[in-house]
Amino acid sequence: MNAVLANPDAQVIAQLVQPVLYSHLLLPERPKRHAALDPLRLAIWYGGLRWCGAVLSPAGLLALDFEQSSAKKVEARLVAELASRLGSVHLTALDDPPQEFTKLIDATRIVFERYAVGQRVGNELPLDLSLGSPFQQKVWAALCEVPWGATVSYGQLADSIGQPGASRAVGSANGANVLAP
Repeated sequence: MNAVLANPDAQVIAQLVQPVLYSHLLLPERPKRHAALDPLRLAIWYGGLRWCGAVLSPAGLLALDFEQSSAKKVEARLVAELASRLGSVHLTALDDPPQEFTKLIDATRIVFERYAVGQRVGNELPLDLSLGSPFQQKVWAALCEVPWGATVSYGQLADSIGQPGASRAVGSANGANVLAP
């Protein structure tokens, strides 16, 4: 992540002048297996031709969404996705976000603006895969190992996680990936 913040190019920096809307997500009914998801933060910004939203936990990037028409739609979809996995979710304004959160959001914005202009990006951001089942987490972690520009079939991915014959389950896990909207 530090490499991303240390070397942004001018085209990407231009997007960072756009304001970011920060919120704190409250999970009053959080399941015990998700106890580490505190605090959750939501950031929404306009980047290029779309609104972008990112949910971050203390471990890293938890969920993403993109929408062309409005920030409210991004917020609503992310809150609905989290509520479907974690129970009720409430937003409160976050006027003074912690520095570690703003640094991670800046790094996230740089990576996605680079991606939007066709620049190569790697696995530069810490990811929190904890919203998935153990199987989904294995699949999502294996996806992170696929090199830039390469493609793999669901069958190849299933083989790579030691689950030959689980290509349909791998496809289903991919469809449930909140980090790949």
